[in-house]
Amino acid sequence: MPKITKYLILIAGLVLVSHTSFSQTGDEWIVDGQEYYKIPVGKEGIYKIDYANLTALGPALENVDPRNFQLFRNGQEQYIYVQGEQDGSFDQGDLIEFYGQKNDGTLETKLYKSPSDQPHQDYSIFTDTSSYYLTWSSSPSSKRYSAYYDNNYAGKTSNTDFMHSVIQVFTSRYFAGIPINNDAAQLYSEYTGGEGFHKWVWSSQGQFNVALPAITIARALEAFEEIKASIKD
Repeated sequence: MPKITKYLILIAGLVLVSHTSFSQTGDEWIVDGQEYYKIPVGKEGIYKIDYANLTALGPALENVDPRNFQLFRNGQEQYIYVQGEQDGSFDQGDLIEFYGQKNDGTLETKLYKSPSDQPHQDYSIFTDTSSYYLTWSSSPSSKRYSAYYDNNYAGKTSNTDFMHSVIQVFTSRYFAGIPINNDAAQLYSEYTGGEGFHKWVWSSQGQFNVALPAITIARALEAFEEIKASIKD
């Protein structure tokens, strides 16, 4: 009898673990009965929602305590700046600001047969537009940017340069993935190695332009010499 009891406890424990492991569906950020307003973003930059924009989304938003506002993207709450939220009322002159990013391939990794089959996550194979969702809870959110002012420049010197990264994604052609038995007429139903947008590059087409932010010829030559020196070292 004691052995049977132990087996039953073990089985119950396995069922509980199994339920816990598979209960994460990706929509845990959605609260039942709570309203969400979809904001499409197709370009990287700073976005502003003022009083007129907000009340146009829905009259009920006019009566929401702005300290309770939340913004979500890909299931993650985003940091926002809410001007004038201290009085608990969203009025004329108040605004919400956030850093918006266009869609990429982050959520598409699960579509591939193996995560390593995805060539990169810098470009979505479906749409450039991200979906941000504005909502509010019953308590203040901690995801806030705070205003910072520093106009004291005494004893400070400006930097002569800065680091800037540029990612250029080629999208002129689409590769449908590695075919079955190298037969282009037979493709796997799931996404396979290398599937996505790309560009054919032949030996005669090896050059392309990369846009750089206001770089001067003199500084470019200096950087080139620095790179050569570092290679020699």
